[in-house]
Amino acid sequence: MFKFPQYAKSIQKKIADAWKHDKWNNLRVEVFFRIHRDGPVSGVRIKKSSGNAGFDENGVKTIKAAVPFDKLPERFTSNTLRFIFVFQKGKV
Repeated sequence: MFKFPQYAKSIQKKIADAWKHDKWNNLRVEVFFRIHRDGPVSGVRIKKSSGNAGFDENGVKTIKAAVPFDKLPERFTSNTLRFIFVFQKGKV
């Protein structure tokens, strides 16, 4: 369990605010990325495809549009945080 729930909620909100999802139904994609200490990301890629290239690409573009994120919490000891974000029609 991640020990910084408020930080995770701030990431979720930024991504949700950037997500454009109105033309897809019943799809789900998992997008992996790393958040670096000062908020930029790297390694954005599809972890589990929805089977729809357009929906998958929308998930990747959404992560990139939400950057930069807040700095990692000071008490978080690593320089990067691995994150998997799930996009679903109607949910983030």
